[in-house]
Amino acid sequence: MEIITFLAVTIKEILMQYGLWQISFAVTVPILILISPKLVDAVANLIKVLK
Repeated sequence: MEIITFLAVTIKEILMQYGLWQISFAVTVPILILISPKLVDAVANLIKVLK
């Protein structure tokens, strides 16, 4: 889990250095969703709280 998170962050940082934050976002978000359904639940709960 930590290794995958580290890789995702590292890839994101590399892409952001080249100004490709859109690609970084498009790559990182699906990875996080696949890794952690709990993250999806947390986001859903946050949206409910903000409404």
